[in-house]
Amino acid sequence: MIVINVYYDIPNGKREEFMTAVRDAGILDKVYAEGGCRKYDFYPSWNNENELLLVERYDNAEALEFHMAQDHFKAIQEIEKKYIGGIDVQRFDV
Repeated sequence: MIVINVYYDIPNGKREEFMTAVRDAGILDKVYAEGGCRKYDFYPSWNNENELLLVERYDNAEALEFHMAQDHFKAIQEIEKKYIGGIDVQRFDV
């Protein structure tokens, strides 16, 4: 299993707008429809209104590679460009 933690820095209190844009683009439904994705959930920080954590879990490397080749992966990258000040990505093979 592969776990990806994506820490977003979303300045100017735009966290809710970012989450709404992702939801309205249907990203979550499309990711779960891929088949190899077991988790794709966002967690807002209680201590920092500009911080958001995305936790992703994939069955294997092939599932992650498939995810990264999808149009909705490119779509969330475009949404990120509008809202995100910084990104820290951590990958764990468990």
